Amino acid sequence: MRKLLAPLLLLLLTASVAQAIEPVEVGPLFWRTSGFVKSFTSMTQGGDLYDAFGLTSRETFWDNATRVRLRSKMFFGSVLDFVVHYEAVGRYGDAQRLRYKMDELYGDTPFGEQIEQAVFPATTVPQLFDLDHEIDRDEDYLLTHRLDRLYLRAHMGPWDFTLGRSTLSWGPGRFWNPTDYLATFSPTEIDKDEKIGVDIAHARVAITDEISAETFAAPVRQGAHSIDNHGSAAGARVSLRALEADWNLSGGWIYDRSVVGFDIDAIVGDAGVRGAITRTTVEGVPNEAFYRAIVNVDYGLAWNWNPYLAGEYHYNGFGESDPDDYLELAERREFVGAYARGEVVNYGRHYLAALLTLQPHPLVTVSESPIVNLTDQSAYNGLVVTWSALQNMDVQLGAQNTFGPVPSEFGGTENPLSGNEITIPDIYYTYLKYYF
Repeated sequence: MRKLLAPLLLLLLTASVAQAIEPVEVGPLFWRTSGFVKSFTSMTQGGDLYDAFGLTSRETFWDNATRVRLRSKMFFGSVLDFVVHYEAVGRYGDAQRLRYKMDELYGDTPFGEQIEQAVFPATTVPQLFDLDHEIDRDEDYLLTHRLDRLYLRAHMGPWDFTLGRSTLSWGPGRFWNPTDYLATFSPTEIDKDEKIGVDIAHARVAITDEISAETFAAPVRQGAHSIDNHGSAAGARVSLRALEADWNLSGGWIYDRSVVGFDIDAIVGDAGVRGAITRTTVEGVPNEAFYRAIVNVDYGLAWNWNPYLAGEYHYNGFGESDPDDYLELAERREFVGAYARGEVVNYGRHYLAALLTLQPHPLVTVSESPIVNLTDQSAYNGLVVTWSALQNMDVQLGAQNTFGPVPSEFGGTENPLSGNEITIPDIYYTYLKYYF
């Protein structure tokens, strides 16, 4: 524990120093720094999956993940921006201990990596450069750091060019986003403040006040000194503003699949109405196309507590209509790559999600976000209470609960070897966010 506290205290000191730095302006150069410290402490209730692999028979687990992010942005007049985001993450608790034990039990077995991915699933975004590094680890903790933004952006009249590790967000989805092709958020993501950075070259041009076009390339490294041209990603989008709506046509080659998409973002009356659809063909899966689509509506009411309500339907053409086929789906070519990258995260075909937020006090916000798998009648619910304790500090209390029969996506599955039920655990957490 002492080994972990020392680096974290150093990071907190670094954040305090960064906060004390005032913006610097010298001629055309303007330099600004900011950042945050976030500490996520969780209690996981339910250990059927750990028990199934012989890791532990316990039912309650405690973990903490603390992130410090330092953001630097330099403006060279109105032409160039240079952005760097450095992030250090310290993880401590039962999850790290179980990973350590799993490595001891399965690390030298032929399927050890697949077993670890099944028990501790992690999204891996393909990159050109490896900017994530491990500082130190032990049985109890893991300390890593990375550069999550490192890019140069040029503004030249109607043109914008970006080169380096940055983000690209397309699509109008609130929970699912079929036309957001790079590092999209999961519908159950707790923190959506920062997308994962991707190594891209991006260009955008404003053709007229109503029409714009953009294109990107996201190369992936193959070996030590070459680029995997066929396994990389590239795409384009044309946008039109007309009839009080944004119309977007997009598509490209995304790592191992060809995608064409269309989306719209409009205001109808006082409500926001959006929709998106994609058609995907996957390399190695001939004569078959996969469709994904969303339709959502949101509306804010001028009532006490400022209620806001959003609803979204999602059709997942990669999913199955029978929960008994979920295990087989996890081995299919069209699903495996997209699941590992976080592009497709659900197993069923039809989903309905909602978001309700209330503000019972100017400093307190309550949000409820249920998601229902209409295919197998299982459900997820996320409840978050956010207190703005200070002008630059939020405190969140939250719970993620799952419901449903076995087998089902949010209910659980059966152990194919023992026949015992492996249920989805519930998570209860506190989340401290301090911005500077």
